[in-house]
Amino acid sequence: MASPDGNEENIINWVDFCEKHAKTAATNFAKSFVCYASSHTPSSSTWEHKEFLSKFIDSFVEHFENELLTLQDRAIANGASASDPEVNGFHPPGSTREGADFFDQNGPDNKSPKLFQRPFFRRLSFKALKKGKGFFYRQVSDEADGNGAKSMKFDKSSKTRLAKIVVECRKEGIVNYMIGENPDGTQKWEKCRLALVKTVGGYMLEFYSPPKSVKPKSGVFCFLITEARETSTLEMPDHENTFVLKAENNMEYVIEAQDSNDMRSWLATVKYCMR
Repeated sequence: MASPDGNEENIINWVDFCEKHAKTAATNFAKSFVCYASSHTPSSSTWEHKEFLSKFIDSFVEHFENELLTLQDRAIANGASASDPEVNGFHPPGSTREGADFFDQNGPDNKSPKLFQRPFFRRLSFKALKKGKGFFYRQVSDEADGNGAKSMKFDKSSKTRLAKIVVECRKEGIVNYMIGENPDGTQKWEKCRLALVKTVGGYMLEFYSPPKSVKPKSGVFCFLITEARETSTLEMPDHENTFVLKAENNMEYVIEAQDSNDMRSWLATVKYCMR
């Protein structure tokens, strides 16, 4: 079979093969995204598609590379040697149909698929795949419009909402936090459920008051916190196991933990997430 350098038609055909399957993947993901967005968010909210797409591309590259190596190793285990051209070299298919037929040929009689070759993909560089996100962006945008996704307004407010989508809870517990002063000048404390969560936009501390509330009363992104430390006896003479978090815009959060171990655990977790 002719190499890409010796046969321009072969080059075009394998490029068409890649574009064909990329378009299929983009179409499927766009439809899935629209369904997910419509069923997982209130009608008053909107979703920013680019963050989802970025994660999809990164995950696709990782899973594709793993699957590629797994299938190649399987081909070697089934009889092909490491020096076999079928394993150690890649030749783009001679036609678009031949490339498509690959998925029908991966049976007992075809133990060394020609597409699963390391050298070619090393030259391709998986990092370079991320540079092709523009194609997927266009495909998602067109498909979303075709499905009537009227709620997709890619504005600043939608990005803010997306940034706060919780994907993981790192730590959670009941604490007291200072919310100001009483009329007599004494400190005013409130019991709340404090949660440190990982969101699309980064780690975030959320204060739920009362503790059983579904929505947080307030919150702060950990990357905005500039200082996290224990309070001194002079600062909090009547409260033990307290720590203070100072954030940008002169924001300050004074929190009283359950005990000294709980306080140290909170501080360690917050400091880690400030990075």
